[in-house]
Amino acid sequence: LDTYYAGNSITFNHGLTTTPSLVKVVLKANVIDGQFAADDELDVNSCYNNNNRPFCSIKSNTSQIKIVTSAFTTITTYNTTYSPSTVATVNLTLSRWNFKVYAWK
Repeated sequence: LDTYYAGNSITFNHGLTTTPSLVKVVLKANVIDGQFAADDELDVNSCYNNNNRPFCSIKSNTSQIKIVTSAFTTITTYNTTYSPSTVATVNLTLSRWNFKVYAWK
């Protein structure tokens, strides 16, 4: 796990012997953030920045996975309320989330 910082590059050593065939990057809540509980995970593909664009790029090679983030102020995703069930956009509190990477050979 590594903390999210805007305009940053984060490198993870994956320990596989080849470039991963599948990489999944999530934001993992380290504490409660609105309706998200600690340890909730959000796939980064379901989040976007304040310009309505993906907020990071992900690349991998035979030894590492790198996440490159642009400089911006918010990460937004969708969430639902439970009663009644309504979809809403939610701005995440960036200091409450860490990156977590899954890699498969």
